[in-house]
Amino acid sequence: MGGGEAAKGREGEMKDYYKVLGVSPGAPKEVVKAAYRALMKKHHPDVGGDPARAKEIEEAYRNISLESSFSRSQETRQRETAPAPGREVVPVFPGSRHLDMQVADLQPNQVFICPRECSFYRRNCRYKQVLSLESKDLYALWGTTLLLHVRNRAAFPQQVDCRNGRGVLVDQMGDFYQCHQVCKWQHPPKYKEIGVELFPGTRATIQLWFPQLPSGRWPKKFIYKHKVLVRDVRGDWMDEELIELPL
Repeated sequence: MGGGEAAKGREGEMKDYYKVLGVSPGAPKEVVKAAYRALMKKHHPDVGGDPARAKEIEEAYRNISLESSFSRSQETRQRETAPAPGREVVPVFPGSRHLDMQVADLQPNQVFICPRECSFYRRNCRYKQVLSLESKDLYALWGTTLLLHVRNRAAFPQQVDCRNGRGVLVDQMGDFYQCHQVCKWQHPPKYKEIGVELFPGTRATIQLWFPQLPSGRWPKKFIYKHKVLVRDVRGDWMDEELIELPL
């Protein structure tokens, strides 16, 4: 599928989401949120509504919110990098050759309570052992989460994998903290995991999990070592680049 066709496909998909909520494309987030709440009051299973319809409404609201968040991040970046009249254009962040990546949110040192339904409840959890540096509570884990918007702007698929030391947080002292897998019970379902395949022209929001930072430390930047199999007229060849995002 070419770039134009992919764009048309995404546009049609977003129009369907707006149609599900009954709002116009580009509607303010307040209007979208109000429409979502009104529909959920009518169709939520707790009030006798159709579960399939409620799931469709939830999916539409989630995708519209993520799309709006990504657009606002791009607009903010464009304003910050816009040059003054008569001055030379100097990019704030180094451009990526194959992958666009933006920081959406950073939440350091959060506490996540383990639900009773979790199979590791009342046991030593292997995810807690990795992510908790100070907590002794067997019913909760400590962690730092990072939300990233990623987009494949190349003409070939790309694999984004932040595990195994490919994605790290670096604090003000120069120490780094590796990204880890996390318990399925703790992982919000609306975000993709730390490994995802992006097809040409597609985007995703991923959530990365890191250990709790020691007292007096805070993350200064995120570094991702991206490896990609490039496909062009020269044939298939491996390329890699280092993406650094300030926090």
